[in-house]
Amino acid sequence: MLSIEKINFPITFKFYKPDMQVTFTSKTCGEWEGGGITGFKLEYFVNKHNNKNPDNIPGKDGYYIMAACGREEKQEDNDLLDALKYLNIKPGHVNLNGAVFTASVGAKDYDYICKVENMPVGAMLLGVQRENGEWDELKFKPRRIEVHDDVICLLSGYAGGYKSGNNYGAEINIKRGTNVKIKNSTNC
Repeated sequence: MLSIEKINFPITFKFYKPDMQVTFTSKTCGEWEGGGITGFKLEYFVNKHNNKNPDNIPGKDGYYIMAACGREEKQEDNDLLDALKYLNIKPGHVNLNGAVFTASVGAKDYDYICKVENMPVGAMLLGVQRENGEWDELKFKPRRIEVHDDVICLLSGYAGGYKSGNNYGAEINIKRGTNVKIKNSTNC
């Protein structure tokens, strides 16, 4: 049985008849999958879950996905940070297939989780959710956004001049419907 006191935000409730999904980022703030704020309270969805799917079986009405929290997550974060220290990898210097990302494994400083197509223009991208539910953490401030069919292309770059050598160009392509963590935004 799910209780409101034990919820780690964000939490997403899924219902299949009719097909709908609602995500709560706090006790009072819930948003439908297609956009728009829900008029129902969190208690309504918790009760619906407890009545229809108390064992939280995927594919059944009332199934929920909740943010991990507690000792297990903290230990996992510490293990990853220890590994980064052991490999002498500093934040901002993680090389993955030639691309440089910010190592923000220990950071939990995002404001919202939303679909990439709903990401406001001025927001900073802090994470991208994989199809298996895991998160890739990064720090990326897009300067330009392009939309290509079912892909959102985030572009950034800096021309520091030929003398300083601080030039870079970056492009991240994310499939529509993908969840992202963002910061410094008021509407998502």
